[in-house]
Amino acid sequence: MRKLSLFLVFLLPSIATSVHAQGQFDLLQIPSLTSGIANKSIITNIIKHQDQILAVGERGHILTWSDIDNWQQQSVPVSLTLTGITTLKDGTRFVVGHNGVILKSDPQSDSWSKVFDGNELTKLKIIYIGKKIATFQAQLDELTDEDEIADLQFNIEDLEFNLEDAQIELDDGPNKPLLAITVSDNNKLFAVGAYGTILTSVDLGITWQLIDGQIENPDQYHLNSIVTADNGFMYIVGESGIGFLSKDNAQTWQTMDMPYDGSLFGIATKKDSLVAFGLQGNFMVSKDNGDSWEASNIGSSASLLGGVIADDMTASLVGHGGVIVRFNVNDMSNLSLYRHPSSAVLSSVLIRDNSLVLAGQFGMTTWLVK
Repeated sequence: MRKLSLFLVFLLPSIATSVHAQGQFDLLQIPSLTSGIANKSIITNIIKHQDQILAVGERGHILTWSDIDNWQQQSVPVSLTLTGITTLKDGTRFVVGHNGVILKSDPQSDSWSKVFDGNELTKLKIIYIGKKIATFQAQLDELTDEDEIADLQFNIEDLEFNLEDAQIELDDGPNKPLLAITVSDNNKLFAVGAYGTILTSVDLGITWQLIDGQIENPDQYHLNSIVTADNGFMYIVGESGIGFLSKDNAQTWQTMDMPYDGSLFGIATKKDSLVAFGLQGNFMVSKDNGDSWEASNIGSSASLLGGVIADDMTASLVGHGGVIVRFNVNDMSNLSLYRHPSSAVLSSVLIRDNSLVLAGQFGMTTWLVK
């Protein structure tokens, strides 16, 4: 089986700790401990929420953050690394993370509840795979062409392997992360993660369904990011340069022709423009809602993990080694490369006033825009 190559390389020590700890404890059942230095621990993702910033990270940390000295840790029922955040128009918030966990918090609340986890995800996969094997077996009985029979038998064997793997995971406990979550214009939730996982909820997180077959991902590449643009279009990017676009609230998806075949870790949107970014300083820009792309590189091997586009169309990307990249989406040749003094891995970035809010290896900080 292909190894899981998560983009947050700096999380590997905490992942190893989580795996070791789960041999003794179920981190899905252990509440996150209150920490006086939670704001200085690994933060994986940040978003604007009302007049504050909502941050998620390792050990189940969820913080509301106003500035370096003004932050509050929220009550979280799990101790796993959290990776993705989204908010609904009414202020309801959802977070995803390792072991397939999905958390929900009501508007104005400072506590969270678990609405889904990897145990339920594994059960959904077992049901889905079982139905697919039965369908293929029925088709096999009707075939006469030897080549078609051989192809279908191969597919059945592959599914049986996946079924066995899922049954083992059900016994041993979940270990596959969800990496991102978004909400569509019609208030449907979508979460993506390792091995091509896509989940959706049409009832505000009460129940979740596994989606398969809507995108062309036969190799089950990891899906690292899903976002909803201001115009309602939805985008997914992931491993091996895959990218998908939906213009109808995720009813259908089309494969985007991406000019880079390395892993993409995120995508930033503004108006009709997009910036997708990934391994070894590679990024690409679309000015037509993802119909066409232009590839570029920051001139460094540092992988890019987070990005945002300002109202004036200035893109800010961050990544390994404290790299900070700024350029105007309409003029990609005018690119400025900086490094944060800490040289820490930066995983996420937001714009606030004349500063960038940075999150990553050593928590959260601000950086004055130059």
